[in-house]
Amino acid sequence: MPPTVHIYESELLRMAAHMAAFPRRETGGELFGLATHSGASVVYRVTGPAKRARHLSTSFFQDEAFIRSASEVAWAHGLQHLGSWHSHHHIGLAEPSGGDEHTARAALKETGWPRFLMIIGNFPDAGEDHVTLGFTQFDAASGVGSGAAVRTLDGQGPFRHLKFEDERQPGRVPAWVLPREPRELASPWHKQPHMVRRIVSEAHALFGLARAGIEAAIFLDGDEFAVRATASNTRSSDARCAELRFGAGFPDVPPEVVNPRVLHLPTWSVDRTLANVVEELLTQPVCAPRAENRFEPAEPAALLSAGWKRRPAQTATPSPTRLSA
Repeated sequence: MPPTVHIYESELLRMAAHMAAFPRRETGGELFGLATHSGASVVYRVTGPAKRARHLSTSFFQDEAFIRSASEVAWAHGLQHLGSWHSHHHIGLAEPSGGDEHTARAALKETGWPRFLMIIGNFPDAGEDHVTLGFTQFDAASGVGSGAAVRTLDGQGPFRHLKFEDERQPGRVPAWVLPREPRELASPWHKQPHMVRRIVSEAHALFGLARAGIEAAIFLDGDEFAVRATASNTRSSDARCAELRFGAGFPDVPPEVVNPRVLHLPTWSVDRTLANVVEELLTQPVCAPRAENRFEPAEPAALLSAGWKRRPAQTATPSPTRLSA
């Protein structure tokens, strides 16, 4: 099966608008998002060219300082650098050129990434009213680029609001042409844009607990999430563990405390974070046996994908207790 790319309509339109600003020269930008466990790319934010980028008739040179700074901003929001896009305007080359393939393979070798996504834009006719976009994913193991199937996600991407310094703003948006595949219109509650942003924020806060000696991870279990944490700085021989669960309605609906049973449950409000609750739980006296397993922390950038990281099997689950709002 070909690789799959998931991308929001807003990002497709953004590329088309940037292309319209350079109808006779190449332009381009960077692709930020996440990768699923199966290797599919989920594009949340597309950039345009930097103000200092070079646009020639047969080549495009992005500003390297812009790539570095944009990558830092994106990673601060839990997004990875997936690859790049550029236009071939009226050249008539719908696939990556030999030079493009060399660029992708060099990037894979330099970064150690498992894959590199490249999108090529074209004007299929004499004017600039229509744009076609071709998707190619390069695999590090084989060095081969494969045409990718595209799943278009409705509406605006949840990270369109991100600002990148020195990014050139596009002009008008032309009508655009892209082969459309059947789309899943009904999104699960945790794929809604506002929940994506909230869960990424929670993941970063949990990941930051490592500074306090707490290893934390977040998993999808069915249609709800489990947060599991282990205090590695305990002086006792028993590992201090905590588990929370939350589902649809979060954060208005408080999370449930599965483990440990503590003397005083933390209070909950929408302004609190799961990391606050975990830290409070692991500093209280425990009145239940310790959990059996330790859990490795999940890197925030691995959380958002078409199939979030799933929670490992657990032999026994204590009765959950809902936090009071």
